[in-house]
Amino acid sequence: MHWPDSSQLTACFDRWTTRRTPVVSTVDGDARAFAAAVALTSAFTLATPAASFGLPETSRGVVPSFAIGLLGTRHTSRLVREVALSTVPIAARDAAHRNHISAVVPDAEYGERCAHRLLSLWSEVGAATIRDAMQTLADVDAAPDLARIRRIAVAGVEEQLRRFGDGRTDQSYLTPE
Repeated sequence: MHWPDSSQLTACFDRWTTRRTPVVSTVDGDARAFAAAVALTSAFTLATPAASFGLPETSRGVVPSFAIGLLGTRHTSRLVREVALSTVPIAARDAAHRNHISAVVPDAEYGERCAHRLLSLWSEVGAATIRDAMQTLADVDAAPDLARIRRIAVAGVEEQLRRFGDGRTDQSYLTPE
């Protein structure tokens, strides 16, 4: 069996954590180890009541360092510690209640329909807009303080006003019909 080397793992980590395309994960059943980390770090995670998320490696004497690292990019250290050290899976409803996933859906088919609606919306909006939104979200996540977040927000509004002034954007959605 061929195992990935550290440069391949680093590239995988970097690609996932710096992606500018949102990912929708739908989970119907047990998401464990790397699958749990990917699902919990997706832009949207839709799970059925049968879904759960966990890192069982620690109970087998293995530190799930890659999953811990991925989870640490999106969740509090408290959640990461709980999932990694307790090795007890988090049920979908509990994960939703604690804002670790986007929503609990009634069944897998409904989750897939929701995912397809999101993908259709993003397709209509356009890849450039979605990439820009993902970049803004990443910038806000990385901002060290409220002053930096305010600068990001003001720069975004200034850009939108320039686009509106140049006729490059339609803001008719702001006008009541």
